[in-house]
Amino acid sequence: RALDQTGTDSQLRNQLSLAHKVTQENQDDTIGNVVATDFLYFDSASELLGNRVLPRKVYEQTMKWKNGSSEEQLLARACGLVFLINKVAAYNDELGVKAEADTVCDLMLEDLNTGSSDLRTKVPKLMDQCDLLMKVGNEYRIQTEESSAWNDEFLNQRNQLANESHRIENERSDRMRAQFGELVKKRSLNHGESKAGRTLSFHFDSSSPVSSDNVTVWVRDGWSIDENSVRVDARQAGNDSATIFVFLPKRSADDLRKHLMDCKAATATLDSRGQPVSPEGIEAKHAMATTKSTAEEKIKQLLNESFQGARVLQGGGNEIAGNNLQEMILEAGEHALTRMYPKFHVGDQLGWDKVYKKAKEGAPDALKMIGHDDEPAKHPVCKAIMGHLGAGK
Repeated sequence: RALDQTGTDSQLRNQLSLAHKVTQENQDDTIGNVVATDFLYFDSASELLGNRVLPRKVYEQTMKWKNGSSEEQLLARACGLVFLINKVAAYNDELGVKAEADTVCDLMLEDLNTGSSDLRTKVPKLMDQCDLLMKVGNEYRIQTEESSAWNDEFLNQRNQLANESHRIENERSDRMRAQFGELVKKRSLNHGESKAGRTLSFHFDSSSPVSSDNVTVWVRDGWSIDENSVRVDARQAGNDSATIFVFLPKRSADDLRKHLMDCKAATATLDSRGQPVSPEGIEAKHAMATTKSTAEEKIKQLLNESFQGARVLQGGGNEIAGNNLQEMILEAGEHALTRMYPKFHVGDQLGWDKVYKKAKEGAPDALKMIGHDDEPAKHPVCKAIMGHLGAGK
């Protein structure tokens, strides 16, 4: 009834005629073969077009693809099924049939012995690239005039981005920093037994970081410098350098750029088109939101590939082994602290706060609070302080 508005096809003689036609066309098939559901689409396409149920653009394109290459034939069948499923679902949504990729592939199945695994590999990729279809969540829809207008705006935004590569580079850089922050959340170290607080300072610029009291982590990526140059910088810094060198390799650069453009173009389209009121407009907006979320997911996956190949080096060129960036940086940080404070172990004892309190009270044996029973001047920390202050002070 969703397709047969006149009710003539629902008559018994017409149903028997359809069954006879199917049997004739498939009589030579072996046991295990079934009639794919898209047979209904191609059998009734001309009539649906005449009754103004099927858009002419969809009709002409699917009929053209039907006689084309093997991939075009698959795409024609998939589009026909998306059209049928959407019509049936609109007529009775309680059926629960949705035009999702797996459902479409299963309905295209012709050989039960083979299964639909091959279709599930090929068809979704073709559907994602098809101009006749749009994706809303996990479901596919036939493009409408409204959705075409949204798609035109998307393509316009994307073309602008293609001519402004610096915007894509800035977006990639910002996202890499943000994802780095998600992976490396701990940015402090507890130094020694006394657990003195030390801070990790992250430097993302191409220029050398300025020395500070913090442990500097210099982060660069393969889009701005090659790995060998980072290794050279680490070796030239020397074994006394506390700087940690991090290199993120360049992976899947073209794919990443494509998805960054898709994401930014979809975001700009959603902003510029505003809030639609018609059902077609609302559906088009949901489809554009799906385009954005799909791109976001792909971007994160591709950036993860880069982070999984991260290299962490210490001054002098020693590489920290591991597959967890957070743990590798923390390990390098521990080594860096040894370089920054080579004599820290001399005074690395719990209880200095108590020593300070006792000394203020005038206690001559305040150092007993850290287990030193000899004269204060003989303790290495006190000796160093006195040497720094100078004799007689």
